[in-house]
Amino acid sequence: MTGKPKRPAMKTKRRLMIWERDGGVCYLCGHKVMAGEPWDVEHRLAWEISRDDSDGNLAVAHRNG
Repeated sequence: MTGKPKRPAMKTKRRLMIWERDGGVCYLCGHKVMAGEPWDVEHRLAWEISRDDSDGNLAVAHRNG
């Protein structure tokens, strides 16, 4: 087997908890993510650097694209 092990997908319950905690506001631009707009939960400090998957290091962010 080659490559890095795949990290498990985030559960919907945890994703919604982070949304509620952040009030649906993107931590990058400070604007609210509107209904129907695509969004992600992103690491504030990159996972590759911190290896921190705790809720405190995760935040709502608009999806680029």
